[in-house]
Amino acid sequence: MYIMKKIYLFIIIFISISTVTSAQTNKQDVIYLENGSIIRGKITEQIYNTSLKIQTADNNVYSYNLSEVSEIKKELVPVIRNNTKDTVFLKNGNIVIGEIIEHLSNKSIKIQTVESSIFVFMMDEIKKMPKDESQPKQNIASNQEKPLSFKIDTLTNQKIIQLTQIGLQPSVIINKINSSINIFDVSTDALIKLSENKVASEVINEMMKYNTQQQTIAASQKDMKDPLSMRSPGIYYYDKNDKEKPIKKIDASVSSSAHSGGGSFYGIGGSKELSNISGGQSQTQIEEPSLVIYFYFEKNDRPGASNWWFATASSPKEFVLVKLDVSKKARSFQTGGSTTIAGFGGSNAGIPERDKVSFDYTEIADGIYKVTFKQALKEGEYCFVYASATPSMFTNDKVFDFGIKVY
Repeated sequence: MYIMKKIYLFIIIFISISTVTSAQTNKQDVIYLENGSIIRGKITEQIYNTSLKIQTADNNVYSYNLSEVSEIKKELVPVIRNNTKDTVFLKNGNIVIGEIIEHLSNKSIKIQTVESSIFVFMMDEIKKMPKDESQPKQNIASNQEKPLSFKIDTLTNQKIIQLTQIGLQPSVIINKINSSINIFDVSTDALIKLSENKVASEVINEMMKYNTQQQTIAASQKDMKDPLSMRSPGIYYYDKNDKEKPIKKIDASVSSSAHSGGGSFYGIGGSKELSNISGGQSQTQIEEPSLVIYFYFEKNDRPGASNWWFATASSPKEFVLVKLDVSKKARSFQTGGSTTIAGFGGSNAGIPERDKVSFDYTEIADGIYKVTFKQALKEGEYCFVYASATPSMFTNDKVFDFGIKVY
């Protein structure tokens, strides 16, 4: 009898794995919360042992701590429902359209969306909802036929032990690991327990491999948002409107030198040395006048040709921020000039003080500097120039240009 039970469980699990694999293209992530919510969509971010984000079919994004999650599954995409009578506006900006199937007055509501997600919202999360929802509704979802789905359980150490104890081959368990949502503990004590319960070494290695991958993903997600994480040498700005990748690089542009001047008038004349940047505006346009800039310097005595500025320089103090003069085809700034009076002349090199924009900076980590401005930048075109190598006549150089747009 015991052997027959093992064979039966093996067949059930094998069929479940095979069926889910064949339906891979029609699956979606499903999160079951402790409060009764069932959210369907695509998990877009998962911070190891901390939190996750899921994007639903209506492009709303919801973030949950793992302590709120009871189970994560993959299920077939259900049939779209025709229930769009109620619209709920949340304080976080999300708009949920569906049918309110339960309303506990002054406490919470339960709403089912067209893609069969079920949300439970507390009243303090809601900004606006239908006025005719003052009376509680009977839960009608339980009386309706549920769409057929093939579920993949969240695998844990204990479930791996159970699969081993019923006699599944290591190759089958590894296949299930690779097609499931997994939450593994690979600490020393946990590994000892797995070994004591006869879990195969190749299965344990697969668990450790998955755990390492998740930690790497979590670290990279953190790095994308953390200005204290070192990046390739360059100048970056902080985009507060991009929650996923807020730190963005300002690319360098080539500038060319030119001579500008006119004739003399009664012995009085002059000329300017200009540095020109092609195009009427930079490809980097920033919609945030209260800008925060980050400099990342390479600690390398032999830098590559593309980033020598950030090896020869040691801080933002060696750069100048310039407000550019703009025409339809180019942007420019003055790098020198000369004057002539009654046959006597003089020249000066460098960027005029009137064209410079002052800024403050602080070192927040080794080789990483934060740059701020006492006053918001005005709309226009700007560039950072390496002050010790200001472009001169007949030479080319690079500048780090960007534009400020104020709406």
